[in-house]
Amino acid sequence: LTLEQVVSKRRKVVQDMAAQVRISFAHEAPRLPGWLALQQVMPEAMQITSEVLHNKLQFLSNHELEHYNDDKRLGATINEAVLWSKLAYGVIHGLELMAQVYAEQIAPGTRHLINVATGRRLQVDPGDKLASVRQAVVHSDSHCKFEMRRTGGGTVRLMNEATNLPLHVHGGGDKLCSVRFGDLKDDWAKFRIERLLDSTYYLVNVGTGSALHIDDYGDKLASVRYGDQRNQFTRFHLQRTDDSGILSTNSLLQLEELELGGTLHNPTLTFGATALLLLSKALRKFSFGRNSEINDEGTALLASGLERNAVLLTLSLPACGIGEGGCAALSNALSINEALQKLDLSHNAEISDAAAAVLVAGLASNKALIELDLSDCAIAAAACTALGNALVTNKVLQKLNLRDNGLIGDEAAAALATGLQRNVALRELNLKYSSIGEAGCVALGEALAINEALVLLDLEFSGHIKDAGGAALAAGLKESQALLELNVSCCNVGSTGGAAIGRAIATNTVLQKLKIVCSPIKDEGAIALASALESNATLLELDLFRCEIAAAGCAALGKALATNNALRVLSLVENSQIGDNGAAALAAGLQSNVALVRLDFRSTVASQHRSAGWDALLAVRSNHATCSVHM
Repeated sequence: LTLEQVVSKRRKVVQDMAAQVRISFAHEAPRLPGWLALQQVMPEAMQITSEVLHNKLQFLSNHELEHYNDDKRLGATINEAVLWSKLAYGVIHGLELMAQVYAEQIAPGTRHLINVATGRRLQVDPGDKLASVRQAVVHSDSHCKFEMRRTGGGTVRLMNEATNLPLHVHGGGDKLCSVRFGDLKDDWAKFRIERLLDSTYYLVNVGTGSALHIDDYGDKLASVRYGDQRNQFTRFHLQRTDDSGILSTNSLLQLEELELGGTLHNPTLTFGATALLLLSKALRKFSFGRNSEINDEGTALLASGLERNAVLLTLSLPACGIGEGGCAALSNALSINEALQKLDLSHNAEISDAAAAVLVAGLASNKALIELDLSDCAIAAAACTALGNALVTNKVLQKLNLRDNGLIGDEAAAALATGLQRNVALRELNLKYSSIGEAGCVALGEALAINEALVLLDLEFSGHIKDAGGAALAAGLKESQALLELNVSCCNVGSTGGAAIGRAIATNTVLQKLKIVCSPIKDEGAIALASALESNATLLELDLFRCEIAAAGCAALGKALATNNALRVLSLVENSQIGDNGAAALAAGLQSNVALVRLDFRSTVASQHRSAGWDALLAVRSNHATCSVHM
């Protein structure tokens, strides 16, 4: 046989396998009980699933001939064909399992919270505190029953049936507080339920971030603050006490919002999630995050559902092990989907620079996505170049979150800036914790001077910006006609950079909020900002927390407050060198100010030692008609 004949025979093998899968599914699936039940409530379910299977297998069997001479690529093709076959057959079981998991987590009905290590139920005594866990054995006692009432954001309150009050950790996070007096309004009464591989759960308190934890003897609740998630004393079974919360597949398909977070480790759930995207006409918001086992294979399945979905508005897949293969599948889905508005892919460390570049290629032709979150990935110059190119043609994306991508430096910032110069839609850009320096700020500054859409630029904790970068941004800020909020906190901007920003604000007519927190701008920077405030009529909030400002800078700010009619909030917290004279100057300025509603002056020398300046500010706090002074 010639090489061409061998390759052709290999291709024929794949084509025959694909054909056999399609035929088998069409013959067998209609006879399965689950499919019969689903067909009764959704007659088109079989057709939709068959079409997806057919299209994916047809694509695999029509690769170019050269593809079949590469053993690695051929093997990958066969594995993918098997995956689509598993999806088709896994639709019913996947939906059923999703309904079960959802019911276990947040559907109505009461449950016993059974500690895995002790086999005992959590039990509240007649309403005041958590009773001995060792003695909680009464199945019928309502003090052992808890209802999980959803609070939003994937959290629940564990409401005791007997008292109708929530389990509640006290404000220090160290022990369980009186159940009777659990405050429904704070995070200490909220729990996040994290599912484990063996159908057990961590009950993680939102206020502490730690799991509920039984001591090693199983007798009482140990310190919640130090709950060790590595042992069985932090793990619970959620044993249903009635059937009121059992969901049918049909009920699952009617949900408008579904959040299934945690470590779900079960590929059948991914089949169910894909089926949900394919079949549901109601689902608007779906969170399937913090499931590291989804990876590229599972993401490809979900993307196939997204391709056909016309109703989903928000999809969250944080920390799902997504890499380049998954990004390629999502990119293709984004180029087709016309409904999705928010996509969260944060905390996927496997989304490398190359993977992200593949992903954003789909943005160029996308006409729906408004928000994209790629925070805490591994994005650098290549991805930002692709993003910059996409921003040139994309007319819908409004929020782009790239925070915690420390590899984003000057080259990446310049690429983004090039796109911003021609972009007409993006309103918010988050570049916190980047490595952007002077050159990147020069490019961003040039973009700010031209761009007419961007209203928020966040560069906090980008420590390489320094004075030169601050001055470069100020040059753009001086000309900007759009930017409303700039955050250069913790960027090592000093007195020179601070002064440059101050001079820019003197002529800027749009900026409303400026944060230069934890930046040593000192008196020079504060004086320049104060000078700008004397003429500026748009800045509403100025945050100068811990900026090493002393009496001279504070005196200039006080003088500016006497004439400024725009500023609403001024923070000077932890500027410990302001002293008595600075406090007195601020008090004098406030006497004639009619605009400021909040002055935050905590942790300064004047607030620590009784003085004339302190007394003057106290008098302002007591007598000023509109301004609230926090000291």
